[in-house]
Amino acid sequence: MPYALTSPEAGARWLAQTLSQVADLHEQDLFPHRLLKLDDIADDVTGLAQAIADALQIRVAVAPPESLGPARFKSGHWRHFREALGDEFDLLTPIAQRLGYPAE
Repeated sequence: MPYALTSPEAGARWLAQTLSQVADLHEQDLFPHRLLKLDDIADDVTGLAQAIADALQIRVAVAPPESLGPARFKSGHWRHFREALGDEFDLLTPIAQRLGYPAE
């Protein structure tokens, strides 16, 4: 797995290629799976537990809030970089849409 990327474009191409495999699996239903969109619940331990429980059809204990680590950016914060990384966003938009995210 490449961790040293030569440019933001190289990172976007790598991410698009990687996520394309996930989208193929999802679109063609190649293997039993669930897509969990955590954007709006990433800081909500109860929401995370419920999403996992629903996906796996099991009961999941709610972890203590401190188990999530330090505070993170709010959901959608990455959109603030649209102007600076427009070409990279353009590379990733089709794959995001394949995974059920809106273009904007």
